[in-house]
Amino acid sequence: MPLSTYTQAYWKVDLHNLLHFLHLRMEPQAQSEIRSYAQTIGQQIVEPLFPLVWEAFLDYYLESLELTRLDQGVIMRLAGAGMIPADEDQFLAAQDPTWAQLSRCRERDECRDKLVRLGILRSPP
Repeated sequence: MPLSTYTQAYWKVDLHNLLHFLHLRMEPQAQSEIRSYAQTIGQQIVEPLFPLVWEAFLDYYLESLELTRLDQGVIMRLAGAGMIPADEDQFLAAQDPTWAQLSRCRERDECRDKLVRLGILRSPP
């Protein structure tokens, strides 16, 4: 491989792009082997070389929680009614109106999972 090719490849792979690459492959929906591969790269290569970057990546990117506008509305309705922690019936009463008529709703399910993770909604038995 000519040096110029190596140099071009080197400059294209920066830490930001590597972390983005790892994030996509460490998602829960990713195939188990791919997740394992990405975790190995992160823990055995990135973490020893860039410990603060790896810690920030875990804290602010990989293990963070994104709340949509609709998720925030559910939380505000529950908090406004003094129903935190809420049970399933209270969650359904506070859900976004666009979800109410749907028997299956991915957005509602994702919101429910986030609220359980945050301790705002009690885990279903």
